[in-house]
Amino acid sequence: MVMYFAPHLLQVLIEAHPEYDSDGQVIVADEERWETVGSCRCDDDGTKKLKSDNGEVYMSSYHIVYEGEAVKPGSHIRCMSGEQIRGEGVARNPKKCNYFDYSEVWI
Repeated sequence: MVMYFAPHLLQVLIEAHPEYDSDGQVIVADEERWETVGSCRCDDDGTKKLKSDNGEVYMSSYHIVYEGEAVKPGSHIRCMSGEQIRGEGVARNPKKCNYFDYSEVWI
């Protein structure tokens, strides 16, 4: 299935994890990088209040709909519009939709 209106790209930050040798010394690992998840639609959403499992209430700035699997809650994600960042933040309430293999997330 192809998402018909998806003018942006969703990217997830892959963080570098330290690795250690047999002496306990830190091995220089890969640096942080942005991995492209796929095309998406990123809508302004400054009026939506979200409530976390522990009862914390927060406002979302963007609602993102994209094709593919749900990202992990708490992941650092961004939407790209060409070379410009349209929205960036922490993934909140990622959900897998039942129709068209879409997922959605708020930042």
